[in-house]
Amino acid sequence: MDELERSRLDPIPDPDEVSVIFINYTIENFADSFSKMENVTAMDYLVPKIEETGIESQYVFTSSGGLGLKESVINYLSHKNERRRRNMAPQSQMDARFISEFSNYLPEQNSPIFLSKISDIFGSKELSEKLKNSGRDYIFLCGYFVEREIYHNVITCLDNGFFPFVISDAVSTYSERVFYGSLDLLSQIAEVIDTRDLMKKWG
Repeated sequence: MDELERSRLDPIPDPDEVSVIFINYTIENFADSFSKMENVTAMDYLVPKIEETGIESQYVFTSSGGLGLKESVINYLSHKNERRRRNMAPQSQMDARFISEFSNYLPEQNSPIFLSKISDIFGSKELSEKLKNSGRDYIFLCGYFVEREIYHNVITCLDNGFFPFVISDAVSTYSERVFYGSLDLLSQIAEVIDTRDLMKKWG
């Protein structure tokens, strides 16, 4: 058993202690991610399990546009983002199939969707109050992108009194290198697991 395995919370919290947050679930973000098959497979497990166990789950869309920044800085950040996109994995013949399957897991038309004007999910006052009134101590984070929104919200979960779990096969980014580097950093301050770990505990 390696050091990371020994340091894991044991056991994984029960479903009634958990809120699952899906961050920036859009076709565009999914299409730009490198681990499409893993993301779809993770959702194939998570969504039915959420329905089966009554886990609280929420969709939230955040913004990283730089609220209050000068236009020149915003343009610079946009340029940096375009440079990141150059490291995207090449397209695969399977991409169309995975995109079609992922579309089944987008929020439904009448689903509650929370909006935050910053990259912090707690920037949505409504979502922040809902989470704090839920009586649940753990937040499971899924979505896009791991080195930016997921990383940021691991910190803000801790700042707001929640312990964050990152579901590694339900998050992604443009490149494999950035993905694994980000997960390595996140594992130092949060719990990084995948749906196989949840299957062992939750069935």
